[in-house]
Amino acid sequence: MAAAPRCHRTHDGFHVIGPTGLIVRRVERARTSDELAAAKAAIDKGQTKYVAPAGTLELRQAIAAAIDFPELVANVSNGLGKPNNSPVYMTSKYYGEVEKQGFTYDPAKARELLQKAGYKGEKVLLMAASNSSSLSPIGAVAADMLKRIGMDVEVYMVEFNAMLQRRNRRGTVAEGGWSLFVTNWVGMDWLNPAVHTALRGNGSYAGWFESPRIEGLRDQWFTAPDEAAQQAICRD
Repeated sequence: MAAAPRCHRTHDGFHVIGPTGLIVRRVERARTSDELAAAKAAIDKGQTKYVAPAGTLELRQAIAAAIDFPELVANVSNGLGKPNNSPVYMTSKYYGEVEKQGFTYDPAKARELLQKAGYKGEKVLLMAASNSSSLSPIGAVAADMLKRIGMDVEVYMVEFNAMLQRRNRRGTVAEGGWSLFVTNWVGMDWLNPAVHTALRGNGSYAGWFESPRIEGLRDQWFTAPDEAAQQAICRD
């Protein structure tokens, strides 16, 4: 839910992927080198470009501050996972010091930001797949954390394909739309900008984020003369 998705932290405090921003905490599982599934928390603030209440910077920052990612990962991975502070996979050659920057869990700050955002108890719908042993607990834990800061969160727990159908809707929650969803990816999907489906600014990923700058950086990555130049682009 930041202004623009990048290979690392965004200027307003968290990673973005997708439309109006995707708060991402990928989690590497200790048992495999290329899997994020069991405990990855990718919480997408979708629809915020179009639908209140998640359309303000302060509210998106409040959500970021409300999520205790180490606790979430520990709860859903049975202690086997560890948070990744970037949408770039930890074993990728594009993962560096910038990607290691983390988020600060601060529920008091989150409540303050909610007030600044003018949040007045609007319904926030968080979607999670009921038939996923990783996504359903991630959704439940994340929803509880958001409720702790005073958000009115409804958890929409349905079979994965049914969730995807609702995810395609761009209306308000009352019109059958949504506010957030949890998802997961395998590391091979996020190794670099060429294969990173969600790291786009062309409105193609759920939430429909658009950023000419992000698309421009991606184009530059393809034409960069060497690996060092590509890494510099990812830092940007």
